Amino acid sequence: MHILFLARWFPFPANHGAKVRAYNIITQLARAHTVSMASFSEDPISAEDMREMGKLCANIEHVPYRSFNPHKRSPLSALLSAKPRWLHDVYSQEFMDMVQRMAGRLAPDLIMASNLDTTEYPLALPGIPRMFEELETGAYSRQYREETRPLPRLRKWLMWRKLQGFVRQTLHHYPLCTVVSQPEFDVVRNLAPGYRGLTLVPNGADLTRLTGRFAEAESDRIVFAGALTYHVNLDAMQYFIGEILPLIAEKRPAAKLYMSGRTDGVDMASLPAHPNASHAGHQPDIRPFVQRATVSVVPERLGGGTRIKILESLALGTPVVANRNSALGLDLRHEHDVLIADTPREFANAVLRVLGDPELRQRLSANGRATVERAYDWNVIGDAMHAAIAHAYQEPVTQTN
Repeated sequence: MHILFLARWFPFPANHGAKVRAYNIITQLARAHTVSMASFSEDPISAEDMREMGKLCANIEHVPYRSFNPHKRSPLSALLSAKPRWLHDVYSQEFMDMVQRMAGRLAPDLIMASNLDTTEYPLALPGIPRMFEELETGAYSRQYREETRPLPRLRKWLMWRKLQGFVRQTLHHYPLCTVVSQPEFDVVRNLAPGYRGLTLVPNGADLTRLTGRFAEAESDRIVFAGALTYHVNLDAMQYFIGEILPLIAEKRPAAKLYMSGRTDGVDMASLPAHPNASHAGHQPDIRPFVQRATVSVVPERLGGGTRIKILESLALGTPVVANRNSALGLDLRHEHDVLIADTPREFANAVLRVLGDPELRQRLSANGRATVERAYDWNVIGDAMHAAIAHAYQEPVTQTN
């Protein structure tokens, strides 16, 4: 089968969660199929980036992504549109022209649209089977439910209502749609109860790349591996440094937080100042950075999906402390694979336990790695993806009313 994969982000370098998933999904598809890629790009694409993706893709084209600016005044057509404003604003005729050109030249057997941003484009290509890879709606639902301020709540309610209608209409055109977690599966099932093409394909870890010793753990070293350009990560660090780190430093003054990842355009002054927190800069290879830590923290309050940073830390043998939202949808057991803590005091105490208890660190390290091997190896996930595609396109799935 020849698959034309529509990518919201150019997958290499795989330096944030969405890129990691896209890169690994394409890697798994390429095991059994010919893959071509039409991609948006937010950063310049180097010759090395093209070479790396060229190892997986027979054909690659890309166009710049026009980012959504929530502060920009939208035309009346955006306000009256049935789809959410951000989808209206980021639509790209250049991307549409590229997809149509590639489809005409390559005659793919399947078009795979990854993320909501790319789902409209295959609809202009009748006769070519379509698949929707990684639908995420739960985060938008939670944003509306958890907002308490009247005007922002009204805006988020309107966005959520539009998104619900857009997703229902979109799913009607896609015989197969993947989600990354059971909670997301449940949200979509409630949103579109007649849809029968939904399948769970979780995020995973590349155990080939994440096996071995790349650094020795250093005492009292706490890490957060995530680009602060992503608002979810920035909020997590504002919360951790402002409310959790002071509680840790009070009991263990030597404990230090090291952040990594891109900060382009981020107002670093928005992070609370604390002498025990520093940014280590972008890490081209995250493996030694994570393995050097005594504990990896994931205190994310926003967003949805599943946290690849948790899976990668566990694969590298670094114990993880996360809150319930961060671990949502992952088959991980509290006190066995990870420590789960929600309030600032609970989170700080959990980190202090890991820092001070070698036996606990060893247990979490061994159990976490074993769970990733059992349930979150990308090769195993790839087999499930191949099976879902084979089933859906040998026995077409339809939507019922």
